[in-house]
Amino acid sequence: MTPPISRRLGAVQAANDLLIQHGIDQHKPVDVFALCEELGLWLVFKPMAALLGAFVPAGSGGVLITTRRPPGLQRYTVAHEIGHWALEHVQELALDDEVCVLGAHASEREQLAQLFAAHLLIPPPLAFDVLERIGVSTHGHVSPMQAYAFSREVGVSYEAGVRHLATLQILNIPAMRELLRVRPIDLKTQLAHGRRPNDARADVWAIDERWNEASLSIHLHDEVVVSLPENRTTGYRWLRERSQDQFDRDQRPRPSAERPATLAESSTHEVDLQAARGDAPKQDWSPQTNVDLGANTILGVVRDEYVPGSRRDTDRAGLLSRFRADPSVQVGATGRRVLTLEAIQPGATTLRLAYASPYERDSQVEDTFQFETKIEKPRVDASIHQLLGYRDP
Repeated sequence: MTPPISRRLGAVQAANDLLIQHGIDQHKPVDVFALCEELGLWLVFKPMAALLGAFVPAGSGGVLITTRRPPGLQRYTVAHEIGHWALEHVQELALDDEVCVLGAHASEREQLAQLFAAHLLIPPPLAFDVLERIGVSTHGHVSPMQAYAFSREVGVSYEAGVRHLATLQILNIPAMRELLRVRPIDLKTQLAHGRRPNDARADVWAIDERWNEASLSIHLHDEVVVSLPENRTTGYRWLRERSQDQFDRDQRPRPSAERPATLAESSTHEVDLQAARGDAPKQDWSPQTNVDLGANTILGVVRDEYVPGSRRDTDRAGLLSRFRADPSVQVGATGRRVLTLEAIQPGATTLRLAYASPYERDSQVEDTFQFETKIEKPRVDASIHQLLGYRDP
């Protein structure tokens, strides 16, 4: 049975009040883990198979979350458990499976916690900012890819995102049901240019030249697919931006069995794409070669390839206006350089690329591209500081 409208509005108001009380910017994804701790609730992550989470009313109260689900669903489950606390559903233990958190549950208590969670994690300012960015009008059609982008950018699971679009009346119920029939893994495979991601639960971020100087906050095993226009008939490639000393070191002879790296990491954890040396034609170099970036690598190479393009790709390359600075490197017959990276350990890194010739020592840099990546550390347990009532340093 659907709760009365007064109680539904009360759940939405309770979520909004909590955001305001804690000074949370409603235009940005909500750090619900930090909010849980600020509320004085302990937060523990354990490998539970059947349950997504639980609210434990003993003492000051606490939240238990499974480690066997992706971060987006973990965040939504934490918000659901906070809902039980905020809506004073604290008289008894709440053991929440997938139906409790996402499904059409018969219990009014679970329905209100679902409504609270959605509005806590996806307040209207954030929701409408993201919808505008991905090109969805308030009464427009939402494609499966747009629904996935919305869910990913607000930091919830695909199903939770689609259901909230219906709550916001962006989708009607038939459209919601149609989108829920789409498998997120198929959308991720499409974004990864037909390759199934290494981790089906992870997100895929497809970025191009319009994302220059952007900052991404992603999770472990997420993949970033960088696609940039590249015209190989000019001899120009997306390369590492190197100093003269680095250029000289690259000139040193290599053993015949050794391949030059297509991706290498600097001492500051900046990941750089570099092409083969033109003065080493005997080396068996392929741009698809995966490279081990070492023990301290933040991002790992999954795929590095050149995809030949069409005239439409050439026109799209006009987004890089600085290509036109030198008539000798006019973009024609332009394809795409596609570099797929996987987040393999927590930390932060900046990917910096330069469009230049790998064959000339003093080649002019015609354009640059960079983006920052912050990879969050996964939650796997509770800290002793937290359990004792102290905040982690």
